[in-house]
Amino acid sequence: MAAWTIKAWPPVLSQQAELFAARYRHIGTEVQDPSAKPGQRAGHTLWVSRTEPPVAIAWDWAEVCPFVVVLSDPMAVLTNAQIERGPHRPLDEGDAVVAVNTVVHRLPWQRVVRRRLSELRNS
Repeated sequence: MAAWTIKAWPPVLSQQAELFAARYRHIGTEVQDPSAKPGQRAGHTLWVSRTEPPVAIAWDWAEVCPFVVVLSDPMAVLTNAQIERGPHRPLDEGDAVVAVNTVVHRLPWQRVVRRRLSELRNS
């Protein structure tokens, strides 16, 4: 699961309200260097909407201290969604970044990443 592959997914035209209302499921989380010490790990995670066609959202994360994870770069969240405010009214780039980050912050992604980090510690 490489997060960058989202660029190869077919684009999905999505109203901003639909993007916010969609339910998303966790597809996978990868840790770049599983042998790194706690507080120094990083990776990426991928979530996909349960809608058809699916909207994919992926981002890099970093561990700032043991089991505390943050978005590496909120401006670099990847998605295949082409977001519209309304029919034929696309969001400008800045508003689209805010919309996608709103979705990310509503997801339980930090809990999922911490669980993955715990699994590494216990393996």
